[in-house]
Amino acid sequence: MNGQGQPLVHEQRAHHESARSPTLDLPVRLLHVDPGRRPSRRATGSVKTFVRDRLFPAEGERLDMKALTADYRAWCAQKRVAALELARFLDELEAVCRNAGIAIEAGADQRVYCLDVKLENAGAVPAQVH
Repeated sequence: MNGQGQPLVHEQRAHHESARSPTLDLPVRLLHVDPGRRPSRRATGSVKTFVRDRLFPAEGERLDMKALTADYRAWCAQKRVAALELARFLDELEAVCRNAGIAIEAGADQRVYCLDVKLENAGAVPAQVH
């Protein structure tokens, strides 16, 4: 029920004609949508905000992309937002790093690294305000 005593789902019958069969009586479900309410979409974790919150300069350090991706997912979970799909995350991370002057390169071990940065506050749980 919605706040006005109306059911959220209404059942109606639709009549369809076909060359092969006579009139069919099929149930059709319609979802009642409140016109003043926008459909909810789960927020996604901003790569730019993640980089600002977690990556800090560290000359000579290199940060494995796999560890960075895992930390991004944990950060999203802490913030209760959805993590971006991997390919989109990597594309956005590359753009953010390029704009911030953070170099990305493949190592001799075939892994990809962000250079001269480190993760800070990794795994830290943000303080809860009551």
